[in-house]
Amino acid sequence: MSIENGRKADGAAQTVHDFPMNNTPLDLPVIDHTAGAKPAAAAPAVAPPKPKASRLPVWRFVRRGVGAALVVAALWWLVVPLLFPVTSQAVVNARMVQVRAPIDGAAGDIFHDIGDVVQAGDPLLKVVSSRADTSHLAELTARRSMLAAQRERVASDLETATRTREECRAATRRFYKELVSSLKDSLAEAEARAEAARLGTEAAHVRTARAVRLAVQQVGADSDLDAVRADESVAVKQYQQVEAARAKLEKELHAAEQGFLFQRDAPSFEQRADDLDAKIPQMQAELKETEDKLAAADKELQDEQRRVDRLSEAAVASPVSGAVWKRNGEPGQAVKQQENLLEIADRDTIFVEALLPQSHLNTIAAGCRAVVRLTDGRVLNGHVRAVRTLGGSDTEASFAINLPCPDVKEVRVLIDFDPGIRDAALIGRHARVLIVDEHPGPCQQVMMWLFGWVGV
Repeated sequence: MSIENGRKADGAAQTVHDFPMNNTPLDLPVIDHTAGAKPAAAAPAVAPPKPKASRLPVWRFVRRGVGAALVVAALWWLVVPLLFPVTSQAVVNARMVQVRAPIDGAAGDIFHDIGDVVQAGDPLLKVVSSRADTSHLAELTARRSMLAAQRERVASDLETATRTREECRAATRRFYKELVSSLKDSLAEAEARAEAARLGTEAAHVRTARAVRLAVQQVGADSDLDAVRADESVAVKQYQQVEAARAKLEKELHAAEQGFLFQRDAPSFEQRADDLDAKIPQMQAELKETEDKLAAADKELQDEQRRVDRLSEAAVASPVSGAVWKRNGEPGQAVKQQENLLEIADRDTIFVEALLPQSHLNTIAAGCRAVVRLTDGRVLNGHVRAVRTLGGSDTEASFAINLPCPDVKEVRVLIDFDPGIRDAALIGRHARVLIVDEHPGPCQQVMMWLFGWVGV
């Protein structure tokens, strides 16, 4: 064996010493594969490597922690449902409200799709019908038109009569004004004539008296006295006539100032105004009667129009607030009156329907508290409304979701949410429910917290 081979063997032996086990150096013999070779020169001794410092096995603690967590989780998921009332199935449910067709026809526009949240009174769809009887509506429309024309005619006649009366009254006032002015002028002239006649009468009285004195003294002739007396008589009569005319004019003036005529015929426009005064109230009464008939016709026409509208096109509104759950028709589909078109899940009746094993039946009663954990992680609270043990056939057609119960060993629990929870978007969501006593103790309170935080 050559010196190179000996060095290679020494190197192999050194390589073996470089990988100690458990940090303990091993003295392994060097195997000589060259039988009969001369012994090589001894290589210088190599010092064994120093042991490395030991490190903490952190990964072992992590592995043990994960294993322990899995064991705890397995125990939680397996043991908790056995010890506490935890549902096997639960769903947020609500009562259904059916929306029916008000008339025969065809489904028109549908304003909401399945799943849409609606408020009470929101329009849902229209039902259109072309078979509505409109003959009575046409009769009422013609009658209403006739009454409207009659009202316009009477109103026009009344307006014309009122205007004509006012014109006649104005003409009458002008007539009396002019008459008073004329009578005043005539009265002034009559008073002047009466004054002249009075003076003439006094002069005649003086002449007669002088003639009488002369006759007594037998100075004048008798014929002169007779002539003077005749003149006096004429003057007195003339004065009486003039005074009578003046008195008549004075009476006429006083009557004219009061709006009356004295020993005269009323002018035609005043008679026309008087006739209109008697006729206008009748025309007003006729107009009032026509307006009453027109108002009654309008109301009857509106009622008939609404009836025809209901029969020809009816808008269907949501009776409750909730979510559109089912739709039994499509636009254009023929529908019958009272046919079910839509179903609304009423948010005001929202509750949780849950299934639990009958083994927990003795611990569940109405009034027990419930912790509802939804699939999205939200946690809500409620209380048990009722517990039913009717088996797998116990389903409610009036519920939005029929939660089947094939196992007769399970009971059905109805849970009402706490007041204030009225979210229609919750309907149809699945959940897990933990039920505790109505007044839970410390242990149940801890379970409620853990259930809400971790779930089952």
